[in-house]
Amino acid sequence: MAEHGYRSTSMDDIAEAVGISKATLYQHFTSKIDIATAVMIGGVAGFVDWLEHGPERHVTPGEWLVLILREIITMIDHHNSAVFGRTALAMEVFTKMRDRPEYAQISERMLTMLAQAVQAAQASGDVAAEYPPSLVVQMMFNLSETVHYQHLKSEPTETLERVSALIVSAFFNGVQAQGAPSQRVSAGERK
Repeated sequence: MAEHGYRSTSMDDIAEAVGISKATLYQHFTSKIDIATAVMIGGVAGFVDWLEHGPERHVTPGEWLVLILREIITMIDHHNSAVFGRTALAMEVFTKMRDRPEYAQISERMLTMLAQAVQAAQASGDVAAEYPPSLVVQMMFNLSETVHYQHLKSEPTETLERVSALIVSAFFNGVQAQGAPSQRVSAGERK
């Protein structure tokens, strides 16, 4: 699916790529949507693993939030554009994903770790303390919905890195504590 997109990939293609029969594939998945849902859950699990083993202890809490936001943007952009290519399909997969018990467990871990990262940034003065951590986390995900920025990436001067830097800057301008050191990232800077 990542190679050819969701619509252009058939169950036959998937079975062949994995090296199993179509009948065996159907024993595990009833549809492409089920496979896409499993792929998304795997992506979220990979993100949670990255959160657990990331460079958090080697950067400031504000820098850690920058890295987290960039990773969220990259993950969402990859799944929305490379795999699904359409918002409606991504929403259908997300809806199915939320109904899976394994996603509920992974999601709970992810949201707890993200809230802890926000609390650390609040304690260090990088994020205003008056914002509930769950609101800041939700803002991170809302700003990261790169489907809203797809048109920017089609312009020759805009790349995912630059769009990501602009989103990170906008985010920190909104949640930054008064007088806190700036977490703004220039559009050309890579972390």
